[in-house]
Amino acid sequence: MPGISSVSPAGRAAVLTPLGLALAVLLAVSGVPGAAVVDWRQHRGAGTVLSHAAVALVAAGLAPLAWRALLARADRPRVLARALWLAIAVAAVALATLAVAAPRHAVELVAREWGLVEPAQVALYVVAAGLAFRHARLLAADGPRRAAYRLAGAALLVFAAEEVDYLGLPALVVRLAGGSPEGRIGRHHVAGLHDLLNIGSTSGAAWLVTRLAALAIAAGLLVALRRVLPALLRELRAPEARPALLGAVLLAVAELQDIDDGLLRAVGLPAGKVVEEGGEALAAMALVAWLARAVARTVAAGVTPAPRRPTA
Repeated sequence: MPGISSVSPAGRAAVLTPLGLALAVLLAVSGVPGAAVVDWRQHRGAGTVLSHAAVALVAAGLAPLAWRALLARADRPRVLARALWLAIAVAAVALATLAVAAPRHAVELVAREWGLVEPAQVALYVVAAGLAFRHARLLAADGPRRAAYRLAGAALLVFAAEEVDYLGLPALVVRLAGGSPEGRIGRHHVAGLHDLLNIGSTSGAAWLVTRLAALAIAAGLLVALRRVLPALLRELRAPEARPALLGAVLLAVAELQDIDDGLLRAVGLPAGKVVEEGGEALAAMALVAWLARAVARTVAAGVTPAPRRPTA
């Protein structure tokens, strides 16, 4: 009996994508505030698993086709750039329209683990990491650039792990070390590295610990970047990297919202969990756009991906 690896990309997409979309529609429709068939707040675990499964099915179905399309259009950089920018713009308009037209439903879909946007962030970060690692393989003859993209891929996997709270491991460590049954330090739930910033910004008792942790992370990054920083800066100055700059800005805004939304309100910017999670999803899309354009540039220059080894 043939395994799943023998199924063509089109055949896999024809099965997985409709299944994921149907599950996503079911989740979205069943949880409409005021007319909910299922109150997913009472079934958070099940809702989170279903929402992540729905997005994962769609991503697994479409990713091989998207990779083929990227390679086929590598010699048309302007067309590719327009398509990627258009996708980001359409997503931004859709999120803004949902937030204005149905704010309560927007919170459920965008800002909850059982919604669809948070799982989409995970999928986008994983896709971006995959593009970074594939690009690194294309650059086997260029050591510094290859290392830069491998580092970018590793960072994107950390972003994905942050979104799924490292599968609950940090909260478990806090519970075991501090005795907090909910994995909290003070009033803050500790699920990932980003929560250290929240604790350090508001809790005097944890200020020193969080700052030392931040310094350790910064030192590790400096060591990792020491050899690849020149190559990375050259890549970020390329025209293909413009979406990455947008992604960095959106991630910064999302982190400000996470730490203190009063900072955004003070300068007249919209704030709230929908802004935070929606902005991060757009940032992840921008990072995918950057890496897709970088891969296309390299392929158009005459570097071709190595064929995959046949599977038994």
